[in-house]
Amino acid sequence: MIQRLDNFLWLRQPDGRLEPFDEAWLSEFLRERLREEAEELIEPMAQGLFEYLQENSGHLPVRLAELDFWVDHLLTCLNLSAPEPADATRAQIRLDELASASGVGFELGFFRELGRCLSEIAHRPRVRVQMTGLRRCVLHLRGQRRWSDGCRQLAREILGFIESHVGLANGMVVAVED
Repeated sequence: MIQRLDNFLWLRQPDGRLEPFDEAWLSEFLRERLREEAEELIEPMAQGLFEYLQENSGHLPVRLAELDFWVDHLLTCLNLSAPEPADATRAQIRLDELASASGVGFELGFFRELGRCLSEIAHRPRVRVQMTGLRRCVLHLRGQRRWSDGCRQLAREILGFIESHVGLANGMVVAVED
């Protein structure tokens, strides 16, 4: 008999590989991104984020870009983000504006334009890309007023697309916000 393990999730790497991860791995992931003075918060944050991901992943692998988003969001909300390197440059992409320019239901045009924007940024060394308007973008492309399973799927596709481009860029860090 095969026993099902509920104490880990799957993480999809940018190259498509699946790797299991658990709270201990998530603690180390947070430790790498967190200022040292917040060491005592790592375990509770890892536990809470892991439980959130378990409940909301729908038994699908969590993409690395999605995990980065939630970790960045959590650390920003708690004002615990690690300091940004001095030589990092910033760029911003408004996903909702890209979607509006593409038109309702024209996802192909949106992905083409997003790919163009990411390619323009990718050549810069150590760039931090701030992406905003994911929720409004998805609702516009789907032509819906309320969030649905189809919206959730499209949001994951957008995050996967971003992740695939970030995986090709050297030193690019992306933060995606609602």
